[in-house]
Amino acid sequence: MQTLTLPAADPKALRPFKVVGVPFTKPGVYVVELASPALGASLLGRSQSMYVRTSVLVTNFGVHFKQGRENSVVWVTTLDKGKPVPNTSLRITDCNGD
Repeated sequence: MQTLTLPAADPKALRPFKVVGVPFTKPGVYVVELASPALGASLLGRSQSMYVRTSVLVTNFGVHFKQGRENSVVWVTTLDKGKPVPNTSLRITDCNGD
């Protein structure tokens, strides 16, 4: 587990919020939890942090899907160069896992 301190928003700004990038340095799946005292005060009505969780997938691959009337095609490219990734295995399932 790693703890990061993100820069605080300027309370005097017209819109006192920031979009902050989290500096992930390696590909992988990450679980991120942010504590926000301002969000807690706004939503909970008291001086308590609100916790927001999400997951992040850091990868250099893009998956593309084109659906046709009679057939479809799926392919994978690298995001940095836009080149196809050869010999890629894909599995496509519906919401039931079928």
